[in-house]
Order: sequence, then C-alpha cells, then structure tokens
Amino acid sequence: VILEIKKQNDYGNREIKMSFFRTNDGAEVDLILEVENEIWAVEIKSSSQPTLNRLRGLRSFMKDHQCVRAICACLTPRPYMDSGIEFLNWQEFCKQLG
Repeated sequence: VILEIKKQNDYGNREIKMSFFRTNDGAEVDLILEVENEIWAVEIKSSSQPTLNRLRGLRSFMKDHQCVRAICACLTPRPYMDSGIEFLNWQEFCKQLG
C-alpha cells in the first residue's frame, strides 16, 4: 500500500508528504499523509474486518492530534465507518489519492 501511494505521488499531480507516528509507549500509525493541507492518519491491515482493538495507535492519534481523516486501509469488500474511522478497501483508498 505504501509503495502504491509513493508511486502515485511520484507520477501524479498531487504533492503528498508521507511520515509515520509512534508514541513512547509503542502505539503507532503506519502512515501520516499531508494531502493538500489536510492530515490523514492511515492504518494498514490485512484483514477484511479489523477490530478497533487492533487500531490502538490510530485511536490514540485521533485523540491527541487533529486530523481530517482517520482511515483503516484493509481488505473490506465495502466501505464503512466505526468510531470516526473510515474502513476502506486499500485499492479504493489508493484511488482517492490519485
């Protein structure tokens, strides 16, 4: 997923800054994107229905930082929301960046 985003960033018309987030106690977010002055926090999971327990870092980031979108890019067959987190199929998520 990260390589796909990097590829789109290299060949696309958008300038997307990429970084990651990690707290001292080990909570982390796989990808922090700065997209047109918006912060998107992205957790990448290989499950079709990741549980909120597996998104501890993303939930921690949402509580302590202002982000426009909190996203779990995963294998879900259809998009849905839970506790302020968008669950998107990773391919659909990558299309939104294009």
